[in-house]
Parts: sequence; C-alpha cells; structure tokens
Amino acid sequence: MKGLIFCILVGVGVGSLYVGCNSMGVKPEEISVKVSRESPSGDCKDLGDVYGTSNKIRSTSEEGLEDLKMDASRKGANYVQIETFSAMGSNAKGRAFYCR
Repeated sequence: MKGLIFCILVGVGVGSLYVGCNSMGVKPEEISVKVSRESPSGDCKDLGDVYGTSNKIRSTSEEGLEDLKMDASRKGANYVQIETFSAMGSNAKGRAFYCR
C-alpha cells in the first residue's frame, strides 16, 4: 500500500513539473502589425489608442515602436496609424485597427 501511494505521489509530482514547465506564457505572442502614418484603407475596425515607450537611458525609436506594436497586438490589431513620437523618439502614440 505504501509503495502504491509513493508511486502516485511521484507520478503527480513529475506530471506537475512537466505541465508547469510547458505552460503557455502570460503575454500574448506578437502578431504581424503594420505601422504607417497613413490612414488604413479598406474594411478596418478602430480599436482605440495604443502607446509605446522605452525607459532605457539610451533608448531608440525602434524600442518604443516595438512596445507600441505589442500594445496593438494585445488589442487584436494588425495595423497602427502613428500619430506622434516624442522628441527623443522613445515614446510613440498611435491608433490601432483590425483590417480584414
């Protein structure tokens, strides 16, 4: 009986480790988001404002833009119309759209 309980506990422990190590991440995967200053054409749904920022000392506009794209992908967007960049380029604001 003790051997059976031990085997069950070991099995549950190994199974828990396997599931815990192979679970999906909390953050959504970045999808392909097109970014432009132009208004989207075609059948597009407005999903609202999106923001991107980089808090590094020597941040670049690309880092702010990547953060903006992640914000857009979290909202289900595949197109962002850029509205503003900060003077240093590390902050960006845009409008997210889902286009068919």
